[in-house]
Amino acid sequence: MDNRRDEVVQIARSIKDLTEADVLIELTKLKKIDIEKLPENSKIGSKVIDYYTLHERMKVRMQKCYRTNFYEFLCQEEKFSKQHTTIKYFQYIGQEVDWKDMKKVWKLWNFYYGYSSNFNTLVGIKLLKQYKPKIVLDPFASWGSRLLASYIGKADKYIGIESNLNLEKCYSEMMSLYKNFSVEMIFKNNMFIDYSTLDYDFVLTKVPYYNQELHEYQSYLSENEINENYGILFRRIFDNLKEGGYMCLNASNKVYKSVLNCVLGSAVKYKIFKRNRKNKRVEGLDEYDEIIYIWKKEDTKKIEI
Repeated sequence: MDNRRDEVVQIARSIKDLTEADVLIELTKLKKIDIEKLPENSKIGSKVIDYYTLHERMKVRMQKCYRTNFYEFLCQEEKFSKQHTTIKYFQYIGQEVDWKDMKKVWKLWNFYYGYSSNFNTLVGIKLLKQYKPKIVLDPFASWGSRLLASYIGKADKYIGIESNLNLEKCYSEMMSLYKNFSVEMIFKNNMFIDYSTLDYDFVLTKVPYYNQELHEYQSYLSENEINENYGILFRRIFDNLKEGGYMCLNASNKVYKSVLNCVLGSAVKYKIFKRNRKNKRVEGLDEYDEIIYIWKKEDTKKIEI
C-alpha cells in the first residue's frame, strides 16, 4: 500500500515538476514578501500545497465529469479523447492531445473540469494579519492552505478538522515544515465534534459546494440534506466561538442565501475578487466572484473592516 501511495505521490509531483527545494523556496518567499503588493488572485503558496496534497486532490471525483477523478479519466482514453481532443490555450492551440503525455492530459482535465479547488492562501494570510487571532478553527481543513495561512499569519495555533482519512499522512508530512507552531488535526466528520471542548477565537474555512467534489469518505447527499447539515454545523461552531471572535467563510452566494444568512444573520462581504475563466464555452462564464462572508460574535451586523 505504501509503495502504491509513493508511486501516486511521485506522479502528481512530476506533473507539476515539484521538488522539495521548490517547497522550501516558496515557504521562504512567503515569510519575507510584502503580501500587500501581491494581487489577491496570486497563487503564492500553491507549490507547498500541491507538493503534499495534489495526489489526493487528483483522486477527488468531480461532478462535472460524471463523478470521475483524474486517474480514471487518464485511463479512459477511448471514452474521453473523443469528447476532448484539443486544448485551446497555452502552447497546445489546435493540437490533438497525446494521451500518453500525462502533463498534457492534466492540462486538458483542468481546462474542462478543473481539479479540486483550493482556498486562496494569500487571502487567508491577509485576514489573519488584520484580525490577529490566537487560535484558528478550520472545520473543512481540506488541502492545507489555511494551515499554511495560519502559520504565515502568525496565529498561535491551528485546529483542523478533516473527514478524508487519506490526508492524515499528508498533514503529518506537511507539519514538519511548520517549526514551533501548534497544530491540532482531528480526522473525523465535523458533524460529530463537540465544539464546546475546543478553544478558538477565529473560524476560517472554505465551505464545499453541493457535491461538486467528493472524496472517498464522503457520501452523496441531496441539497436539502447538505443545507440542513450546514445549518446545524455553523450554528454550533458560532455558538462556541469566543466572544469578540470572527467567523470567516469562503462560500458560494447560493450557500450563503440558502443557509448561512438564515442561521447566522447577515454578514459583511469581504475581499471580493474576480478569477478569470479561459473557457467561456465550457464554463458558461468567463469570470466569477470569490467572497468571504464575515460574522463577529458580539455583533453580527456591525463589523469594522
